[in-house]
Amino acid sequence: MNQYFLFLFIIFLILTLFQFFPKKIRGKNNSLFLKTYFYIFFLISSMRAINVGNDTHEYFRIYEVIANSDLNLFYITRYEIGFVVLVKFLSTLSKNPQILILVSSIFIVFCYSFFIKNNSKNYLISIIGFINLGYFSF
Repeated sequence: MNQYFLFLFIIFLILTLFQFFPKKIRGKNNSLFLKTYFYIFFLISSMRAINVGNDTHEYFRIYEVIANSDLNLFYITRYEIGFVVLVKFLSTLSKNPQILILVSSIFIVFCYSFFIKNNSKNYLISIIGFINLGYFSF
């Protein structure tokens, strides 16, 4: 829980500092503003430990099982084929299961930022809504 409050403090600190930038830089919908916040979101979500979240330890276990098996795993597991292919590909890059969390964090954060950039009239309100959705609750 302390990490969550630290995270909120950092966001509001950046928001406060952002107010001192010239109006041209800090405009209502500035992509630098959006990129800064989502870079912070990415760092936090990609570096989570195995004990954070209800199923992270299960994803780590599945990663190790798939990484240490052959491709016939498609026919004997209950996991989606796309997930098995992704894990098998990532396991060729690294045996550390943290790479799965890293890649999924890149995808999730990119999709959220892309959606907000293209559909939001006010980035700040959208980011506050994103935080309150509970994606970063501990």
